[in-house]
Amino acid sequence: MPQEIGQSYKSVIPTFADGSSIEEAFYMYHYGNANWSPGQSIPSNSIEGIFSSLDLRITENENFIENLEDTYITRSPSSSSLNTIQATSSTIVPLTIRGAVGQTANLQEWVEDTGSSQIVRARISANGSFSTLGYFSVGSISPSPSVANSIQISSPEHKGVVVRSSLSQTANLQEWQDSNENILLSVDSGGSFVYNIPVENVDTSVPENVVINQSKVGKTIIVTNLSESSVFTITIPSNSTTPMSVGSQINYISKGVQGIQFSPASGVTLNSENGYRRVDGEYSAATLIKVSTNEWILLGALRQ
Repeated sequence: MPQEIGQSYKSVIPTFADGSSIEEAFYMYHYGNANWSPGQSIPSNSIEGIFSSLDLRITENENFIENLEDTYITRSPSSSSLNTIQATSSTIVPLTIRGAVGQTANLQEWVEDTGSSQIVRARISANGSFSTLGYFSVGSISPSPSVANSIQISSPEHKGVVVRSSLSQTANLQEWQDSNENILLSVDSGGSFVYNIPVENVDTSVPENVVINQSKVGKTIIVTNLSESSVFTITIPSNSTTPMSVGSQINYISKGVQGIQFSPASGVTLNSENGYRRVDGEYSAATLIKVSTNEWILLGALRQ
């Protein structure tokens, strides 16, 4: 009775008599024919047939990979980029990453392997948005760690950023917002700058709320709860205790009859017209401008 020989690659070989030729047995086992001679067909389930098929498939794959490297993927020396994907013509997309239906995982990830864990440094999400972990820089190979976004122009003829409106644009072209999404500065649909000065109401019953510091810069401070019989004094601090940039500006509006006055701390110079430092009554306004390290100018409706 014929029996199967082998495990992964089985070959059918019949039972031979004790006096049979060993050569015929090997021919049967190897070529599937006890009387095989060169030029005859070889059964696919024979050892020779199986290995011939494997050899052909391996050769085909090697040729495909070789052609792939020549046309799409270029292996460069280790001192340069290891792999380059190059289109064979200008109408071919070099690389397409297609998500599954209902894709939720990222389409691409750039991952740092720390040894103990992997950190996703940049990604293209399922909806195609691009984001980075940490700081992102356009045009600069070494962004400053203190700057979130940097655009470096490589040529004096290049525009750094172009914001082009759609036809019949109605929304702002650009907006600068605070952490609560309040618009601080915008470029409207017509290209005009619109500066929205933040307003902060401070109550003199809580004096620490009226202290001058960086958080007040660029705001209009409405000072409330002023009594009719007293004047509330706001001290301008030294740069050594409360550093603020030269050019810092703060607007003040008094909502009390007697109003507010400003007093420079030791080492601080406060200049104003006629040396006046008191806001002239209710709903009068004054502006503080820092013009040097410890020098301020007070402008507005002032009196003695």
